[in-house]
Amino acid sequence: TSFEVKLVRNAVGRFSQPKRFVEELEEAVRRFYEQVGQRLKRWQPAAPKIAETPQDVEDTQPNDTDEAAVGGTAPP
Repeated sequence: TSFEVKLVRNAVGRFSQPKRFVEELEEAVRRFYEQVGQRLKRWQPAAPKIAETPQDVEDTQPNDTDEAAVGGTAPP
């Protein structure tokens, strides 16, 4: 899998002379790198998330014995 990043400029009449072509090309490459290239980073996938299991959900739900154990009153 890959993708391309392109810079498109209107260059009508700018490449009439060989020297001008080289100058314009160098400027275009510099601007492209300045605006796009230097900000590119290698893609890294996100860290995997821990999926909750039914046991994990059960452990986080308060129950009657938890309240009584911490000094609360347990319902009758």
